[in-house]
Amino acid sequence: MIFDGREYDGDFSRLNRGTLEFPEDSATAVLCVQELFDSGELPGFELRLTGPGVKDLGQLFVTGLDARYLAERSEANRYYPMGIDVFLLDASGRLAGIPRTSVVEV
Repeated sequence: MIFDGREYDGDFSRLNRGTLEFPEDSATAVLCVQELFDSGELPGFELRLTGPGVKDLGQLFVTGLDARYLAERSEANRYYPMGIDVFLLDASGRLAGIPRTSVVEV
């Protein structure tokens, strides 16, 4: 499902999280954001990523993302292996994947 990450619409919580038997039936959300970058020199906020697949600490900076999506993502991913994988896509085509196993802190 694709959402405009800048304007929270509340539909994120309705996405399929899969089941314990079939976690692969879960949704993948693509959130369209204004800009993604890997340094904190531009306006926006920092996402810190930890967990499987992230060596030490991953950092990603983003503008144009409503933090409520991140709160809903965290809630949706409480019961591993169920959850929702998220991709952030910016206007210039940069893409960042955040698997359900990653812990995201703002």
